[in-house]
Amino acid sequence: MDRDEYLKTHRYDENERAWLPMSGSKMDTGSKTFAEVMAMRDVFLRYNVWDERSSQWRSLNGVPRDMSTLTREQVREETMQFARTHRFDTRMNAWMLNNQMRGG
Repeated sequence: MDRDEYLKTHRYDENERAWLPMSGSKMDTGSKTFAEVMAMRDVFLRYNVWDERSSQWRSLNGVPRDMSTLTREQVREETMQFARTHRFDTRMNAWMLNNQMRGG
């Protein structure tokens, strides 16, 4: 489904913080809610750290970090870096690296 078709059949619900089908439209069963998408981002941030020297995300090798030990500014900076380097692919239901991060 392309963007225009999706916007004709869905509306954004502020209370649910999710796109919901309009009356008479059927819900795409594979769609994730906004909360699920943000939870996936948060998991990524717990298991990876932005490396300024290499300008890449570095894996923490499966050991999650305690995000509560970071300052608000550190969390904000890494969240913004994540937003610059990733996009959510609704077809794959996954966060993907932006093209420029893959070298394309």
